[in-house]
Amino acid sequence: MFANCTNIESVNLMDFNINNIINMEYMFYGCLIKEINLFSLNAENIKNMNNMFSYCKNLKILYLPFFNDDSKISMRGMFEGCSPLPDISKWNMKNINDISKMFKGCSAFKTLPDISKWNTENINNISELFEGCSSLKSLPDISKWNTKNVKYITGIFKECSSLKYLPDISKWNIKNINDISELFEGCSSLISLTDISKWKIDNINNISKLFKGCSSLRSLPDISKWSAKNIHDLGLIFKDCTSLKSFPNISR
Repeated sequence: MFANCTNIESVNLMDFNINNIINMEYMFYGCLIKEINLFSLNAENIKNMNNMFSYCKNLKILYLPFFNDDSKISMRGMFEGCSPLPDISKWNMKNINDISKMFKGCSAFKTLPDISKWNTENINNISELFEGCSSLKSLPDISKWNTKNVKYITGIFKECSSLKYLPDISKWNIKNINDISELFEGCSSLISLTDISKWKIDNINNISKLFKGCSSLRSLPDISKWSAKNIHDLGLIFKDCTSLKSFPNISR
């Protein structure tokens, strides 16, 4: 609706009737608006907010409407390529089911709002969530997230080349996940990893490129504990891990 309207400085949507709207995809894509207030809108039928604010380079203040308790809403790629980012730490995410690629390509971010407090119990897709956040120095403690319904996680930290440490994601429940490929690919500053050997990977079939390009990683968790009975793809899993000094005995 307003995609690439780069000269618009403000939009007043106070009387905008969206009662029957289900799709707001790309609505403000590429806009340079600093503040967007959608708080007064009735969003009970909204299903799709994918890439809604992608490449909004000036967005600092954002108010979203309340969502119907029965809603299942996708926010895939919502802030892809953005800089800066409004305070989204207090958002109610109870009705959101897809946040994949939400911050993809946000290469200017050094930190993120404290999204560790989000209610993620209904989210099923977090793949490529931080992909390409190449300036990100640290992450909120997303180990607190409830991942019991997450099914897709591939490439979540891919190309986060400034991260030295990660939250303790070994606490995550990955029982519904069958693909963890590219999870840490390109994390070239990562010095150590949380003990993901605790993960039960019996249902996982793809771990290709898992540690590819982790050129600062000095050691690995004892992934010899993993069951590889269902894995069919482990291509390039340790490619360019040039700083590894020891290796788990994965021959068993």
